[in-house]
Order: sequence, then structure tokens, then C-alpha cells
Amino acid sequence: MCEKLNDIILRFALLYRLLQTGKISARRIAAMFFNQWAYLRHRKTAGKSPVVINFETTNWCNLYCRCCRSAPDVISDLYSRQTQKIPLGHMSLEIFKKVIDEVGQVLMLATMYISGEPLLNCDIYSMLAY
Repeated sequence: MCEKLNDIILRFALLYRLLQTGKISARRIAAMFFNQWAYLRHRKTAGKSPVVINFETTNWCNLYCRCCRSAPDVISDLYSRQTQKIPLGHMSLEIFKKVIDEVGQVLMLATMYISGEPLLNCDIYSMLAY
């Protein structure tokens, strides 16, 4: 019990320090809190905005690993109840910017990799810079 209390105190101290130094905004802390609260309450949906987002900048890959979901022409959606084929392609810089502009104020972490080789997207460096 005492260890949990110390952990909570340390987390609040860290958040306070990050807020004080301007490295995190109150909006981001609020979004993080609401998402965590929804998770702990076993809600079907989280808070209003995501704090972590994963971008699949491309689903092209120049390797065909056995453990990967990629195929030479199309990949399958693993999360769908029906087998759906997803055409191969790259995310455009405009779509990336639109998503970042919508959730950027509360976003804590954005990863640029789900599957495929992100460096095959010619806009990857512009996305990272944005």
C-alpha cells in the first residue's frame, strides 16, 4: 500500500514538474487522465482524444517475413471479422498533417510504424519534421 502511494506521489510530482517547465500542457494531462480513467473503469471508449497514435505511413515492404501479415500484392485486415484485403500504398503528407492538426494539442506520442517499411514512403522525413 505504501509503495503504491509513493508511486502515485512520484507520478504527480513528475507531471507537476513537466507542467511547470512547459514541457507538457494542461490539455495533455487532462486527456491522459480521462483516458486512464476510462481504462480503469473498463469503458468501451476512452477519453475524447487519443494521447497515443500509431501511423501506418506505408504498408509496402521489401521483405516477406513469415511472421508478417504482408503478402506480395495485398495485406489482410487482422482486426476485421471478415477477411478484407487492404491495397498497398502510402499515407499522403496531407492526411498525416490533417490528423496531427486535429489531435496534436493532446497527443503525447506518435509512432510511425505498424507494418511495412516506413522509409519507403517518400514523405516520411516531412512527416517527422511536422
